[in-house]
Amino acid sequence: MTAVFTALARALESLLQARMLLLCITPLLLALLVWLLIGGLAWHDSWQWMHSSLESQPWATRVEPPPWMGGMMTGFGQGLLAAGTTLMLLMVLVPAVWMTMLLIAALIAMPWMVRHVASRDYPSLERLHGGSFFGSLWNAVWAVAVFSLLWLLSLPLWLLAGAGALIGLLLTGWVTQRLLRYDALADHASRAERVLIFDRASGQLWLLGVVLTLLALVPVVNLVLPVYAGLAVIHLCLGALAEIRRDGPIV
Repeated sequence: MTAVFTALARALESLLQARMLLLCITPLLLALLVWLLIGGLAWHDSWQWMHSSLESQPWATRVEPPPWMGGMMTGFGQGLLAAGTTLMLLMVLVPAVWMTMLLIAALIAMPWMVRHVASRDYPSLERLHGGSFFGSLWNAVWAVAVFSLLWLLSLPLWLLAGAGALIGLLLTGWVTQRLLRYDALADHASRAERVLIFDRASGQLWLLGVVLTLLALVPVVNLVLPVYAGLAVIHLCLGALAEIRRDGPIV
């Protein structure tokens, strides 16, 4: 727990430096551009498909306004169905935008962030180059594929009070740290060190991912969060690497 909050505090200090604040713009703008384009091309068809799928359910024909409304509302069921369709699409879209921002941060921004943090806060750490760009790419593809499958399977649980929100929080927390942790150690750790840190700090990394996911719900804060998340994971991982290297590198 202490390591998580230390990483969050040190990441905030790193974020408030001019170079990192400027870097925050890149994931945000690229993700918005990608999803505005996709939304413009696919929103109508996706909405119609989702609406038809919900409309075909047996319960959809039994939706009526509450008794106290009497005859004040017409088309209550259709209005509720339309609102539910939009909500379901947003439940898919919001995580997709967040994943896009994290992917851009992981594949494009992380090398700059790692160099920045390492030079200022961990200058004595030797670079063993245990990772590679293709390793980073495979890590990202695998993490997003697993997350997407589990997220889609969990959507029906949103009909149960609180269950869907909790599972969504845990899943997003998991994929947040999973996308960033490989790149945080790719330059400095050997493969053996990376495996050891992921094994020892798996709970801390997941908790960090959950905290970052909750912060993503805060307006304005979420605009800089992909870079802040990257910095927090870097601090946690490089701090753990410095700790296990007290007796020398593990190759």
